[in-house]
Amino acid sequence: MAEGIAELEEAVRLRYWDGDARFRLGRACLEAGDETRALAELHLAVLSGDVSDEPAAHAALGALFERHGLRRRALRAYRRAGDAPAAERCREALAQADAYYPHEDDDRALADAATAARDPQATFARFVRAARKALAARRGGDDAPRLAAMLECAEKRALLPGHAGRSLLLRDPALARLRTTWLALAGPLYERLLAEEEPTPAAAATREQWVRGLVDGGRDAEALAALAGYPTATDEEVLFAASLAEEAGDRAARALRFDLARRYRQAALDRFRMYASWSTSGAEGSGRMVAVERLEEKLHQIANDDK
Repeated sequence: MAEGIAELEEAVRLRYWDGDARFRLGRACLEAGDETRALAELHLAVLSGDVSDEPAAHAALGALFERHGLRRRALRAYRRAGDAPAAERCREALAQADAYYPHEDDDRALADAATAARDPQATFARFVRAARKALAARRGGDDAPRLAAMLECAEKRALLPGHAGRSLLLRDPALARLRTTWLALAGPLYERLLAEEEPTPAAAATREQWVRGLVDGGRDAEALAALAGYPTATDEEVLFAASLAEEAGDRAARALRFDLARRYRQAALDRFRMYASWSTSGAEGSGRMVAVERLEEKLHQIANDDK
């Protein structure tokens, strides 16, 4: 068993976001009796987005969450695994405890929502104004009670237990913009609720939050590996990794940790160069080269400071 775990640890060291290796490592840790490590590895497998048998990974994670009394997390995991009986078991337990949980349709919509609000405070304020206006104008029809509940949550910046079991999705096409705005707000609110009431090391994290947590927590070897293997399918993914690496490099340079700063800044430069190479016009390319030139200058400055 120990030899198998060591081989899997080497696999994820070489490829941080190898979801299948993470999944096997999580199951091996579970068989070895290390449930804490198993929980972290299974969650990283799910975060990777690269598991061949994703339902099985969610199911295994859900079973661990449930065994540790983390029923909200278990409910979400079982839903994603397609295990309706297990999800219903958790839902009923939460309902009996009068504990907030997202309605199934809401949970699916939150999982599918593209991104959280980039400026939550401004988005909350905009949502509150628009929701009050819609309610005052008696818009929404059957959606009015939901909208009133959403307004109450938005005003208090929290998902309130009194709305347990109630769907907070708007269905009226006239309120489509409010629905979209709510989804950008509700996901982080629900994660905050989970982090406060069902804390666990990895479970509150999105992939972005997890990598940032590695950087902020000073786990630099893991952070550099996670950044090196971070997805490059979209502009947003490339820029996230590049910006975070640059931020970490600047922090290391201020602490006079020049070798670490060089490694982070090189990671940032590699990503910014990739982004610049995707330009479709001369003007666009020139704009994107600004970041490349900035990082090249920062690396040159480290060479001078480290002399």
